[in-house]
Amino acid sequence: MSLYWQLGEYISKKIATAEWGDGVVDELAATIARTYPSMRGYTRRNLFRMRQFFEAYRGQKKVSPLVTQLPWTHHLILLSQTKHRDERDFYMLAAIKEHGANASWKGKSEQGRPRARSHGSRKCRQR
Repeated sequence: MSLYWQLGEYISKKIATAEWGDGVVDELAATIARTYPSMRGYTRRNLFRMRQFFEAYRGQKKVSPLVTQLPWTHHLILLSQTKHRDERDFYMLAAIKEHGANASWKGKSEQGRPRARSHGSRKCRQR
């Protein structure tokens, strides 16, 4: 998880400072594939997912330590199926509580999925 975080941070900062464009991510993916042919998972798509992963959780002191407690696949599901930070945090905590195995939110439809809500200083909870 730490490597994905670091790569996401690096890519995010490079793109934000206009040092890079999308084409450079293609180049980075090709360089990784050429230099480390046995390493899998560093495609253009996954590098952009790493950037999304970093940008979704950066600056969240409460959440950052929890990020490493779930496997990468769970984060991909969270990022693709949730739109709001409170909702993502709710399901991350639920998955950690269930030890990440067959989390109850996994695979639920958009309509059937309960929403997490923030109530001031209270913890997130279902509506």
